[in-house]
Formats: sequence, structure tokens, C-alpha cells
Amino acid sequence: MSLPPADSGIPILTEILANTLGRAEAAIAVAAPLVAPEPSQFSSAISNAAGQTELQNQIAAQVLQQLAGQLDALLDQHLYAALPRLLQIAMEDVAHQLRHELKGALGVAIDVVTKRNIAEAVQMLAISENKK
Repeated sequence: MSLPPADSGIPILTEILANTLGRAEAAIAVAAPLVAPEPSQFSSAISNAAGQTELQNQIAAQVLQQLAGQLDALLDQHLYAALPRLLQIAMEDVAHQLRHELKGALGVAIDVVTKRNIAEAVQMLAISENKK
């Protein structure tokens, strides 16, 4: 499956996870080997669990931030692709409404002028018949 040109620079989820997991593995490799904790070391085990939770939260935040950026870019791309057609439809609708309104206004104006001309013609006929 080929990606559109705009998406080629956007990292995918597996790349994000691989990058983040690679850093986590490097940190684990540097750390000392695990030894069963003694009861006095439970507090440090709890802090390690908190550290894991913190790491998970950081990974989740990073993934969500990158996904939000990808979604914004994708939304912009689709919006710009659809915008010319949407504007064309809107302009056609406005033009249709204007034609309809103008046709109605022109019809009313023609009716008024026609009625006035007929009334004037009838009045002129009445005046000319009264003169005879």
C-alpha cells in the first residue's frame, strides 16, 4: 500500500513505539541486574513501579501528541481537497437563490407596470369618450 506524498514524512505507530521502546531497552540494559528485593527494599520497588507507570504515561502522551499532529495534518489535507468543491456548491446555491429572487421581483415589477399602463390606457379612453 502506498502512502500519499503528504503522509510520507509522518511516523507511523510502529515507528513511534520502536523508538520509545528502544530508549526503554537501552535504559534497562544500563541498569543493574534485578535481584529479589528484601522487605526493606519494598519502598524502592514501589518507586520502580511508579517509574514504570510514569514511563507508560510518557509513552502514551507522546503517542497521543504525535497522533494529534497526524490527525491535524490529515484533516487539513482533506479540508483543502474538499474546499473548492464545497465553495462551488455554495456559489451555485447562492446563484440559484438569487435567480429565483430576481425572477420573482421582476415578475412583481412587470405586474405593477402593466397594471399601471392598463389603468392609464383605460383612463385615457374614458377621457377621450367623454370629450366626444
